Amino acid sequence: MVKISVCIPTYKGTDLVGSTIDTVLSQTYQDFEIIVCNDSPSDHKELKLLLDSYKDSRIKVFYNTQNKGYPLNLRSCVSKSTGEILFLMGQDDLILDNNHFEKIIEIFQSNNEIGVMTRPYYWFEDDVNLAIRKISKSKKRVIGINDAVKDIETIFESVGQLSGLVYKKDLITEEFNEGVFPAHIYPFLSVLKTHKCYFFKGYTIAVRTFSSQTRFLSSIYNPSPTKTWMDMFNRVFSGKEFKRVRKIGINFIGQNYVGLVQIKNYGYYRDLLVDIYYLIKYRLNNLISFKFWVFVLGTLLIPRFILRKMVDYYKLKINVENFIEN
Repeated sequence: MVKISVCIPTYKGTDLVGSTIDTVLSQTYQDFEIIVCNDSPSDHKELKLLLDSYKDSRIKVFYNTQNKGYPLNLRSCVSKSTGEILFLMGQDDLILDNNHFEKIIEIFQSNNEIGVMTRPYYWFEDDVNLAIRKISKSKKRVIGINDAVKDIETIFESVGQLSGLVYKKDLITEEFNEGVFPAHIYPFLSVLKTHKCYFFKGYTIAVRTFSSQTRFLSSIYNPSPTKTWMDMFNRVFSGKEFKRVRKIGINFIGQNYVGLVQIKNYGYYRDLLVDIYYLIKYRLNNLISFKFWVFVLGTLLIPRFILRKMVDYYKLKINVENFIEN
């Protein structure tokens, strides 16, 4: 049997992590461990009471004596894992398919070229059946760095959230990074350099938004998210042999204008200006992009309280849809 290590870094997540763990324990494939690393000392006692109530030796919890921050807590979580396969989960996200682990094992055993796995996913507020935004599905199941640009971009679009990403641990050559946004992506891309990625067909992960730390005014957008992504592509895909995939990644992130809205709503004004600067620096074509200037002028001119209401209205009234798996 192959063991899966489910790594869940937590921070003030006692009220929500139980739902996440329940979706792990409901898996038909049962050879796994759950590694929980808690980064908020103030609720160690409450979390211990919750996890002890499961009476399941596969749940292993570690308590940080002081706050490390998400990237270092994630790294610590992974370092304590003993399984051959890593499966990452956010503290408030859900696995939608109780056969998911079984499928992971079957796919790895049937194709030695596969080293990592990703998936489409959707965000929800209170009701897991109401999707307020979705990540695109891929028509192709197995994707390598020499495949079509569109297929590679689909991978890059899917790895922004850690929940549901799967790694063969012994293939990782880049450790989990200290940058907030690309922390979990460095090792994923390092495996992608030598092996292929399996892209699940259906929605297997639901990401909760109302409890996200990115929903409050925060300094996490310094350093610039755009720059941290660009630095990652330049570092992981350094070398002439990776020039093509490096350019694909930089060009793709250089068009992530929606990120400016997030920074305006929940970051500081200076961080917004810095991110606009890097979007231009790394992709000069943005200077002649109408869409780019719509986002730039919109985020610069529209007051935060109005923009937040606009975004919430769009997500909860216009973009929302009942989740029905096709």
